[in-house]
Amino acid sequence: LMYPGQIKLWVTGAELKKQAPTNHFTVGDNLMFRFETDMEKYTAAGSFNNPELSEKLTSFFTRMCNISTELTLN
Repeated sequence: LMYPGQIKLWVTGAELKKQAPTNHFTVGDNLMFRFETDMEKYTAAGSFNNPELSEKLTSFFTRMCNISTELTLN
């Protein structure tokens, strides 16, 4: 691996895929976020100063990771 320990991947089960939104999102510094509103048109909503929504997205991501299986890359 080029950067061991810097990237983690998880596999989700079929049940989680039914529950989770299909929108992509990123969160930075628990303060800013970008949330894709249309993946085909590449449009998104975001904010550089919204800790409340950033925390909700971070919590959602953490819950997804906790019920997924982490992949080990060799």
